[in-house]
Amino acid sequence: MRLNIDFSPFRSRASVRSLLLLAGAVIALVSAAWGCLAEFEATHTATNRIKAARLKSLQERIDLAPARTEAINRAIRQLNLPWGSLFTEIEARLTERISLLSLEPDASTRLLRIQGEAKSPEDMLNFIGALDDQQFFQGATLVRHEIVDSDRNKPIRFIAEALWRPE
Repeated sequence: MRLNIDFSPFRSRASVRSLLLLAGAVIALVSAAWGCLAEFEATHTATNRIKAARLKSLQERIDLAPARTEAINRAIRQLNLPWGSLFTEIEARLTERISLLSLEPDASTRLLRIQGEAKSPEDMLNFIGALDDQQFFQGATLVRHEIVDSDRNKPIRFIAEALWRPE
């Protein structure tokens, strides 16, 4: 004979109650997940709008007056001078009989104005001829010269111009 022992008289109701609680928990969890997803989408959309606004503000063109634009371009040309090549070519032609006083490059015309002193007219002409004979400059010419009488060595002060080739 089989004994049917049931310690839980409300077994069928507890099972239904558990299922209802489980169903309620699932519905609450799905509802919370749906709300989180909606908030995530809203945050993502707002972030994309902010990024787009920043990008647009960065891409907006700043209108400059033509004179200011030209001044900026002039400054950029001066900064992009081929200083290394200029100094290398000048230093290679210097002798102990030539002293440089100034180098004044003009990037817009690629013209280098050289002011120096030579011990003799021959030294001055040899220096300018050496500049004229090499490949970096297209030509070198003597613009002005004078003898400095106030100095006891009487050096020749000169100004020469040389046009350098574009790199």
